[in-house]
Amino acid sequence: MSAQKAKPEVVAQVARLACKERLSYDGFAHVCQHARRKLKLEKHKRERRLLQLLTAEELNRERERCGLYTLRRVQLHRFTRRA
Repeated sequence: MSAQKAKPEVVAQVARLACKERLSYDGFAHVCQHARRKLKLEKHKRERRLLQLLTAEELNRERERCGLYTLRRVQLHRFTRRA
């Protein structure tokens, strides 16, 4: 059984305990938070995708497509478009 699937027996036991103790939603969340702390469980950090840099060939192809052949002309083009 994979780690991602909930175990039905454990779910039933937790539900029975929560019902027996008459826990509200907030109370249940509070108990779960303390259980996570006691078990030293942590969330997985979200992976960040790195930006893919253009290769020199791809950059030159883009410059040619836009009609900009040198870096200096790219810079000038940027300034003239803003004005």
